[in-house]
Amino acid sequence: MKYKKKREYLEILLAYIVVVISIAFFIFPLIQFAITSVRPTKYLLTSIIPRRLTLDNYRRIMAFQVFTQPLINSIIVSSLSTLIVVAVSILAAYSLTKFQYKKKEDIAFFILSLYMFPPIVAIIPIRCIAGTLGFLDNRIFLSATYAFLNLPFTVWLLRNFFLSIPREIEEASLIDGCSLWGSLFRVTLPLALPGIAVAIMFSFIFSWIEFLFAVILTETEAITIPVAIASQVTYFIEWGRLASMATLSIAPVLLLSIFLQKYIISGLTFGAVKG
Repeated sequence: MKYKKKREYLEILLAYIVVVISIAFFIFPLIQFAITSVRPTKYLLTSIIPRRLTLDNYRRIMAFQVFTQPLINSIIVSSLSTLIVVAVSILAAYSLTKFQYKKKEDIAFFILSLYMFPPIVAIIPIRCIAGTLGFLDNRIFLSATYAFLNLPFTVWLLRNFFLSIPREIEEASLIDGCSLWGSLFRVTLPLALPGIAVAIMFSFIFSWIEFLFAVILTETEAITIPVAIASQVTYFIEWGRLASMATLSIAPVLLLSIFLQKYIISGLTFGAVKG
């Protein structure tokens, strides 16, 4: 019995050690970037722990608007694409779960199969469409493109959540006098909040970090954070400026994840794996 308890303690201790090492492995580069962003240029290669701290790098990227305009563009593009994705996905997923029509399962599988294609396959036709219609360097067109790329995954994700909601609850609301839209907004969506939170998080992160479509479809006015950061990589790299931009770019995603964390945990462990 004692041997069994010791073995359990060792397993728990080993699990904690693995978790701590894993977290440190992923967190250390972020911490190092944050330290580099406040380190004077002449002390960049001196030591891991800086002797002096400065905010000059942050002042410079704000003063010359090499970061502020791309930041505004990224917030607008990511928010708009996420809004489109969530609104369309809710309606599409609700239709696939609550209504009966021919080939419904085939349609659901087709939507999922679209997610299997690499986005780079669509870059040339989308670039041609944008150039023909005059939508190059346009934030709304870039938002619509991101929404198109995110829809297959979010529709399938929310479909799994809607399937997990007992049909009897919705039927009871209809008997009590709710309309179909009332049942959706008053019963179904509150119960599916974890799935919606996960859909919001995934869609926003994808739009925030996406680089390929952003660099192809934008030129000057609509460039986003990834493009702005990549533009700093030249023959002479100013590591302080690059690190400050990268550090600040994490903030919106971090704030959103903190705001949605209580829904995301249950959403990732339930709706995302329930088929």
